Amino acid sequence: MLAGCALVQPRSPSSSNASDSINVIGVTMYPASQRRPAPMLTGQMLTGGSLSLDGVGRGKIVLLNVWASWCGPCREESPMLGSSAKLFAARNVVFVGIDEQDTEADGRAFALSAGMTYPIFVDKSGSLLRKLPMLPQGIPSTVVLDRQGRIAARVIGPLTSATLKQVLAALVAES
Repeated sequence: MLAGCALVQPRSPSSSNASDSINVIGVTMYPASQRRPAPMLTGQMLTGGSLSLDGVGRGKIVLLNVWASWCGPCREESPMLGSSAKLFAARNVVFVGIDEQDTEADGRAFALSAGMTYPIFVDKSGSLLRKLPMLPQGIPSTVVLDRQGRIAARVIGPLTSATLKQVLAALVAES
């Protein structure tokens, strides 16, 4: 098992807009006035069938996490995400995954072992991740959308339970 994952070297952004340069590893929250609509993501699900991000998250807060079975930090955060998805469902928060450049068999086995029962995109070629310019071409990384489908937060690197609760609590509290 690999100890880490490919993650681009962080650099300072030229401004605070969601689609600008990637900044430091960690959490970036965007004020409502600076939020931009999330790109339309559609594709195949890890369990078969097709998935549309817009169809899953309309009117809800959406946590979109990019991971792979071969990524060490992803292996550490994924069981927490699997259990948290169930806890936050009552607050109209939907979790969606993107299994990045993985085999479907490895991705399915990993998702099952981590308790990730939420919808997961298959992204063998990296095309979905490339549609998320606010994220590096590395994993793990996460984008959180507000109820209007706008990018409200991003996390570069692994999520902790405390960070997850803080980010989601702020968005749940918005009217």
